[in-house]
Amino acid sequence: MHVNFSQQVLDFAQKHQEPKSRFRHDQDFFYAENECGTAACLAGIACMLSSDVEIRNVTVDDEDSGYEGFEPFVNGKQAEWDDEAQRLMGLTPGQANDLFYTFDNEEAIALLQEYIEDAEQQAAP
Repeated sequence: MHVNFSQQVLDFAQKHQEPKSRFRHDQDFFYAENECGTAACLAGIACMLSSDVEIRNVTVDDEDSGYEGFEPFVNGKQAEWDDEAQRLMGLTPGQANDLFYTFDNEEAIALLQEYIEDAEQQAAP
């Protein structure tokens, strides 16, 4: 696990819990912007904090469905929020799945905190 970066994600999420703030941690959205502000889950926060990821507003207009939203891009190619955040944070696939698909903000923060503490204990001499 990339403890330092994961700790930055955790710190950012913990500081942005207020529902009425311009930015808020919200496990219901990878990343969303509107006139009220920006919301992102832990995966979205990881992508947002990384200098490797560019977040773009994209529109997909096809006959099945129209989609407008935000997507992460790495080296000019579209990426998946959860896959990219997993790489950035150094999580196992199981950890990433459990963390990014926990839709309760407090549970997600507690789980990330647990992952960080476990990684620090394993790294201790």
